[in-house]
Amino acid sequence: MDATRPLTPKEEAFCQAYLVTRSGSEAFRRVYSTGKMSDKAITNGARNVRLRPPVAARIAQLGAEVAQRHEVTMDELVNLAREAVGIAREKKDSAGMIAGVRELGILSGLRVTKREIRAKAEEMSDKDLEEAIRRDLADLGLNPATLAGLALRATPAAGQA
Repeated sequence: MDATRPLTPKEEAFCQAYLVTRSGSEAFRRVYSTGKMSDKAITNGARNVRLRPPVAARIAQLGAEVAQRHEVTMDELVNLAREAVGIAREKKDSAGMIAGVRELGILSGLRVTKREIRAKAEEMSDKDLEEAIRRDLADLGLNPATLAGLALRATPAAGQA
């Protein structure tokens, strides 16, 4: 597919929504009719749209425009977060330090923010839960195979033990 072809109105809307949400599935839900689609179908649809060369190029272009418009670089954000941690350390503000370290983790890609879970884990089979986790990781651009060394453990719901 030609990366220079014009985007359809829905593809452009997907790019705009992706820039806001940073989630392919959420952008897909906002743009396309997904009422009768399973989460897996939405994830696959979002991935298919996001990987179209003209869509991928437009998302990259929009991201660069935002960064340029705000004159923000990743280095600047990391430096500001480090500065905030230093100030919190000087003030012996442990909550501020934790928040700064958390932000550094997010900026570096080592920590992701909370994600919406549409189904309760207790109501899912182990296989369905594993598949949902793999979909979410793929949505974040992470390869589950590279995370094989990490152990996932279930935590009992409140009131259960």
